[in-house]
This record gives sequence, structure tokens and C-alpha cells, in this order.
Amino acid sequence: MDGNLILKINDSVLRKALDFANRKGMDLSVVVEEFLSRFASGTSSEVKDIVISDKVKELVGILSSTGDEDWKKDKANYLAEKYK
Repeated sequence: MDGNLILKINDSVLRKALDFANRKGMDLSVVVEEFLSRFASGTSSEVKDIVISDKVKELVGILSSTGDEDWKKDKANYLAEKYK
């Protein structure tokens, strides 16, 4: 059984969704239906197993972090200097 649904969607989001569906050669209804199906089944938020290469694992811990706030200050200082 197919049902009808009326949605209010931001114009730019709708255009991007239509472009995506066109690139995939699909009807937007099919794209939305697949999304809703995954969302309802809980698979849309699952994190897939990612294989991390040994080279990347070797890089873990190379950089030190003194705290969460320090990087924000460093970024602000960098951008202030860059755009003087």
C-alpha cells in the first residue's frame, strides 16, 4: 500500500535532494522512502566498522593536546593573524 505525505522542506535542501536523486537516476520519493526505512529500522545512525591501517594507528598519540579550550584559542589567534 502506498501513502501520500506532504512535507514542508527548505527550498535549498529540496533542490539538493532533487539534484541527488537525478544524479542517482532515482525518483525523490524513492530516496525519501529509503531514508525513512533506514531511519525507522535504526540502521541510519549505526556506525559502520572502519578498518584503520597500521600506518594510521602508528600516528595515534603523536600530537599532544593540553585541553579542549586551547585549540579554540590557538585557532582564534591563527585566524586573527591571518586576516590582519
